[in-house]
Amino acid sequence: MIDRARQRQATRRTPAQVAAAAVGVVLLVIGVLGLVDTGFSDFGSTPASSDATVVAGLGGSTLLNLAHVVLGAFALLCASGAGRVRLFGLVGSLAFLALTAYDVVSLINGAVGDPLGTHWPALILHVACLVVAGAVVFLSDRPGGPDRA
Repeated sequence: MIDRARQRQATRRTPAQVAAAAVGVVLLVIGVLGLVDTGFSDFGSTPASSDATVVAGLGGSTLLNLAHVVLGAFALLCASGAGRVRLFGLVGSLAFLALTAYDVVSLINGAVGDPLGTHWPALILHVACLVVAGAVVFLSDRPGGPDRA
């Protein structure tokens, strides 16, 4: 039988897990609200009146909202275990780096018909998530480290 001290230590969340869960919740909320607004009908660029598709200051198409939902669900799944949170840090860093690079290029070129419908607030969100995902890599236990049995 496990005593109470060991049980509390086993259920204690690490800072990396808390950070991954926070990113997951934010992305899921933004993605779901965006999907409620845009629907599933158009996977192309945002409509001409892109102000109609702005959720909490974040514009985007159905494709971007689906990406937020998938990345948010992945972050929450990985945050549920101390061993999986590093996976979110690595995969999340790559995904948010790609989204950030795409956002920058799209915003600089002013691409009409952008399939993700990026806006400056979305770029800021992706940069913030990139920073958090990078921090999760460094905050999480390293494989084969002293904390691993």
